[in-house]
Amino acid sequence: DSRVGALLSRQSGHSLPTEPPSCAETVAMSLEAQLRMRQNVDQMHSAFRDLSAWSSDIEARDNALRGIAPQANDAASAEAAEAAAAEAESREIEEAKAELARLALEDERRSKAVVDAA
Repeated sequence: DSRVGALLSRQSGHSLPTEPPSCAETVAMSLEAQLRMRQNVDQMHSAFRDLSAWSSDIEARDNALRGIAPQANDAASAEAAEAAAAEAESREIEEAKAELARLALEDERRSKAVVDAA
């Protein structure tokens, strides 16, 4: 193993560590890696936002050149979608409550049957 390390260090010009890193060094390296990953993710999100904005701009210019009217994103349609989502959520909640009540009643009947059988 030492011969391989010596050969690699001569070929690459870098020396290989002779001891494993300490706990503090390991933590520091881990934190540095996490920081670099976070910075990379932020850069990636920024690039995707820029790409999305550019794509939207190009699409709007293309539609303008073709004479296609821009699509309206009016507040009324957004409010209607929001109201429909809220209604669906409240309906799901009521269905879940009814199911829980049914299961509680069923559990109560089973418990009563066990007590009566004993």
